[in-house]
Amino acid sequence: DTQTCVVTSLEDLGDRSDPRAPCALLKCALVVAGVVDVDGPPLQEQLQHGLELTSWSRVPTGSGLGTSSILAACAVAVLREGS
Repeated sequence: DTQTCVVTSLEDLGDRSDPRAPCALLKCALVVAGVVDVDGPPLQEQLQHGLELTSWSRVPTGSGLGTSSILAACAVAVLREGS
């Protein structure tokens, strides 16, 4: 299953706290890493040149291996390094 999410406004990040929302983990990582300030200026001003973030995993959902936690930590680390 491939899922693509395009975020064009701060409102698109509003569902980041819902684990069932599309791309919630990556949306949350953008905020936690400080790349996007949801209380700040419009997204286009914050990400003037845009940003593409891609992730994938072959581990089955619900495997109990902590894949979401690992992915979240890696995403935040990469985003912080790049900002």
